[in-house]
Amino acid sequence: MPEIITQKIQINGVPIEIFKELVTWSEAPWWPEKCPMKITNTTGSIDVGTGYNLIVDMPMGPKWKATNRIIDRKNLYLRRDFFEGDLEGFEEATVTPDENGYSDIVYTFAAEVKGMLGRFFWKQAGKKLHEKNIEEILRSLKKYIERKK
Repeated sequence: MPEIITQKIQINGVPIEIFKELVTWSEAPWWPEKCPMKITNTTGSIDVGTGYNLIVDMPMGPKWKATNRIIDRKNLYLRRDFFEGDLEGFEEATVTPDENGYSDIVYTFAAEVKGMLGRFFWKQAGKKLHEKNIEEILRSLKKYIERKK
C-alpha cells in the first residue's frame, strides 16, 4: 500500500517561473546545499523521459531510479515516477496561481517502501525525515523566487 504525503507552500511569484524551477528540482541553484537527497541526472537534458538515480545520503540510505513522466507547462503539473529500488510510486507537483500574485505549490509523494528493513526504517524515522527534507526544499524555492522579485 503506498504512503501518500502532501505538502504545500505559498509563494509570491510568477506561476510559470515557479514551475520552471520545480522542473529543474535538484539541478536548480536554490537546491539546499545540505540536502540529504543526492540526485543524478542520467540523461543530460531535463524533459519528459529524463532519468535520475536517487539516494538518501545516510548509512544504508534508500536508493531508486526515477523518470520525468509528465511535464505539463500549460497546467503547471509535473510527475516523476519511481522504480527499480527501495521506492516504487511517484511524486508530483502542481502550481496554482491566485488573484493576489501568489501561487500555491502542492507536492505529493505517493510511494511504497520496499523490503522489511526499509519499511521498518520508514516507520521509525524515514517518513519524518522525508517530510522535513521536502519542507526545507520548498522553503528554499520560496526564498529563491521571492528574493528575485
